[in-house]
Amino acid sequence: MKPIISLFIKIGAVLLWSLSAQAQQKSAQDWINILQDHQAKEVMVIAHRGDWRNAPENSLQAIENCIKMGVAVAEIDIQRSKDGHFVLMHDKTIDRTTNGKGKVENYTLAELQAFYLKDGLGVPQPVYTIPTLEDALKISKGKILLNLDKADRWLEEVLALVDQMEMRDHCIFKSSKPYAEVKAQMGDELEKVWFMPIVRPSNPNVMQDIKEYQEKIKPVAFEVCFPEYNQDTQDIFDAVKQGNGKVWINSLWDFLSGGHSDERAMVEGKDETWGWILEQGATMIQTDRPEALIHYIKNEKQNEEL
Repeated sequence: MKPIISLFIKIGAVLLWSLSAQAQQKSAQDWINILQDHQAKEVMVIAHRGDWRNAPENSLQAIENCIKMGVAVAEIDIQRSKDGHFVLMHDKTIDRTTNGKGKVENYTLAELQAFYLKDGLGVPQPVYTIPTLEDALKISKGKILLNLDKADRWLEEVLALVDQMEMRDHCIFKSSKPYAEVKAQMGDELEKVWFMPIVRPSNPNVMQDIKEYQEKIKPVAFEVCFPEYNQDTQDIFDAVKQGNGKVWINSLWDFLSGGHSDERAMVEGKDETWGWILEQGATMIQTDRPEALIHYIKNEKQNEEL
């Protein structure tokens, strides 16, 4: 009898945990509110190409996984087919991520979707096909924000689709170009989207670029990419925060985060890597290990310490 009672207790605990997790799950609107609030301490985790460790990169399942684990933003990449459809694909060719070969732009949507996406081991999986941007928007609406990488090449058409879905407030656009170039490219739309400049200490004009962006559009965040941490990097962090912006750091690879990468977090210690990033005041972190980072933030690094 005792083993049966113990089993029921365990099942009950699991159910309560599941219900609690669902109740705490943030909506897209919750993340939008946090994005707009420069004083918010909540850390926004951004999943690079979705949850590509457990599903093909830039697949619908990779986005679905992000939603389930509580990711704030799924970063996805956009290419355009021969017949004008926007699809999720990082490379200009389909060679690396599918069982096909050639440029995306040389195939129609129907032809592209006849190919299979490859899993993390490079094996084509028939259950995964190349999704459209419209598909990604549909499954994300109300649940998660999207960083539309490479969308600036077809900004007008992408925005038309986003607006058709009434999801402009779900989408983040970025560029490493200075304000004048971005303004010339985007026009009045620049003030009507979530736009985040990408800045680097190696740029001799970086402080002026930050100042100009802050004076013109007051970006909610700046993505800071730095191969090593030094005073120039700290000056950028300080300027962004003093201008009421969030600091976005990429923990993907060493050369983007001053040697504080996801793989170092798994091997050398999370406090020395992700913890260090948090100590710099970053409240947006793009990662290739979203589930582990979320677990670290929630369970190993108390939010009141941030």
